[in-house]
Amino acid sequence: MKADRVLIESVKAPKKTASGITNVDDGIKINEGVILAVGPLVENAKVGDKVIYEEFGYIDVTIDGRDYVSTKEELLIAERE
Repeated sequence: MKADRVLIESVKAPKKTASGITNVDDGIKINEGVILAVGPLVENAKVGDKVIYEEFGYIDVTIDGRDYVSTKEELLIAERE
């Protein structure tokens, strides 16, 4: 892994929220996931953080048949709770 990157397992938004509201697919794609690994130069992100990341600038990675995303820490938009 490059020193300034994080490895993310992408998650898809649920079709219904916890309160039962149905999410509508309006063409807006939100890239979100959980950080599984961080490079040594990553300063603020940590393993286990739930994040939203930029739509462009990431690299798709397949490890043991599972798909992940590798992106620079600076392309993380927000941390989710």
